[in-house]
Amino acid sequence: MTSMWRTCGWVLLGSALILALSLGVRHGFGLFLAPMSAEFGWGRETFAFAIALQNLIWGLAQPFTGALADRFGAAKPKRSTRVMPLISGGAAARTALRTLELKTDERCER
Repeated sequence: MTSMWRTCGWVLLGSALILALSLGVRHGFGLFLAPMSAEFGWGRETFAFAIALQNLIWGLAQPFTGALADRFGAAKPKRSTRVMPLISGGAAARTALRTLELKTDERCER
């Protein structure tokens, strides 16, 4: 009986560590609030809205991703999600470049 609890304890500890690491990445964006707000001139509400929107979309996508995993197995939906960071990174880069263009245009007009 003791060895079963010991094994379960290691599984629980490992699961908790994996969960903490994966969610830490998602919830660590608050560290970037002050530097990004200062750099781009955003208020807290703009940055908070972006993070809230990301969390809502992540939550809304879960049932669809789960259904795909149930239908095709976990490997195919996992492979298809490798493209999402590229798309979102490209959109973020485009937004940042557009913001810099607007700031540059404002400085040139003065």
